[in-house]
Order: sequence, then C-alpha cells, then structure tokens
Amino acid sequence: MPAKQVFGLMSAALMTTIAAGAAFMSPAEASCREYLGRANTGQRIALDRCSINRIDHRKVEFSYFLGRERLDAMANCKRQNWKVDGVTHYPGSYATQQMLSIVCNPDNGNVVIYSR
Repeated sequence: MPAKQVFGLMSAALMTTIAAGAAFMSPAEASCREYLGRANTGQRIALDRCSINRIDHRKVEFSYFLGRERLDAMANCKRQNWKVDGVTHYPGSYATQQMLSIVCNPDNGNVVIYSR
C-alpha cells in the first residue's frame, strides 16, 4: 500500500478516535475538572473549577461531580456549608473540606470589587 494511502487511513482512524472521545468530555471540561477524593459515602468528588462564580464575600456558586452526577451548588463560606436543591450539606470528608476550601478561596472565581 502506498505511503499516501497509509497516512490517509491513519489520519481517518485518529480523527474517529478523537471524535469519539469528544463525545464524553471536551478538553475544556477535562482541564476544569479536579478530582478531590471520595465523599464519606465513598463516591468520587470532583470540582468544576471553571464554574466557580463569586456572588459576594460570603456566597459562591459552583458545580461539582458526585460520582458521575453534576450538581449545581451555592456555598456559604462564612458558615462553611453548601446547598444543592435547597438541602444544606456540611463537609464530612477531606474531599468535601478541600472543595469548600478551593471554592471559598478569594483568589478563585470572578473578580468582585466591594465598596463600602
């Protein structure tokens, strides 16, 4: 088989593999997702760092993954808890403590200018 045909077949196979992988997670999603460990239930916890949106000095919107389920949450950094669908959660594992620590870090999320 001529080299040109072999290269064409290899390129087609590579593009098919890339397209199949993109169906599961985009490169941007993969670079935003940070695995933090396991919740006290044993499920994997991963934070979507790109979702961190600081509302004010105390409240932060963010998304995280509990296993494969994506959850949208609101952290109360002063009280060290977060809510999902109106239910308040408190850190019960090192992974969830890390999640709150990252989310509540003032250097993460959008820039907010406070005026007095």
